[in-house]
Amino acid sequence: MRRSGSIAIFSVTTCFSPPAAKPRQRFEATSRFIRDLVAHRWAKTRSVREETHPKRIYYLSMEFLLGRTLRNNMMNLAAEPIVRRAMEQEGWNLEELIEEEPDAGLGNGGLGGSPPASSTP
Repeated sequence: MRRSGSIAIFSVTTCFSPPAAKPRQRFEATSRFIRDLVAHRWAKTRSVREETHPKRIYYLSMEFLLGRTLRNNMMNLAAEPIVRRAMEQEGWNLEELIEEEPDAGLGNGGLGGSPPASSTP
């Protein structure tokens, strides 16, 4: 089986053999790889912003639920086809790997579950 650069990076940064990796190890390695791509893009954006001094608008919403970010970041970076191909070369399944990510949607207690308690005489 041919080694791709991405899978080789996974091996170096996580200290495991890709064929022997457990599902959580695969998720963490992929997440670190995507995080590094995001960080590189963020650093480039920041340097351009410092040079051009654009106006900024700030918006804060307390109702925002983060949810899962791995697939979202891969799509924003246009990296999903590359990551999918590297994983297929190792026999990994991207869909299964994405299911390893816990949902960060913490909520505020008002989005389902038990209704609020009421005190009636």
